[in-house]
Amino acid sequence: MGCIRAIRLTKRRIDMQKKLIVVMGINNAGKTFYRQKFLNNYPYVDILEMQNKYPFITYDLVLKSYYETSNRLLELFENNSTVILEHTLLRAVRREEFYFSVLRNKYPDIEIEVVCITPTLSQYLCNLRNRFTDYPLSYRDIVNYVEMLKLLEKPTKEEKVEIKLLTANNCNFF
Repeated sequence: MGCIRAIRLTKRRIDMQKKLIVVMGINNAGKTFYRQKFLNNYPYVDILEMQNKYPFITYDLVLKSYYETSNRLLELFENNSTVILEHTLLRAVRREEFYFSVLRNKYPDIEIEVVCITPTLSQYLCNLRNRFTDYPLSYRDIVNYVEMLKLLEKPTKEEKVEIKLLTANNCNFF
């Protein structure tokens, strides 16, 4: 009897210990590469996969995909202690509103780790070239890079998360 009770208590403790690992960064930062290389053993939700089911994307569909992603995270946490969210999440308010607060309401003691990937310009262009092999790079790509960096709000301690800031450089990723 004592062993069975200890197993149940241990299982209950494991169920209570939830961890969300968020892999975020600008477009073409290397989020998917990082997740596949270092976090491949965990279930994940990729916002792009959620949005790719729509034939076109509008503001309303973006918001809908955020809610769907949040619901999918909750579903995954029912049977898993650690789940990965891959998402650009450039704005802190979106991280909080759609994901962190929702998960903290359900799991008050959840641990949230944010891996924020910021590529150098050369790495960004290298990633772009590797992802879209027939795509001719242009000045516009540099402008897009600069604009995305302006929008990126790196995670802060005020968000009550563990923070890992990574820089990808010179086509030698991590």
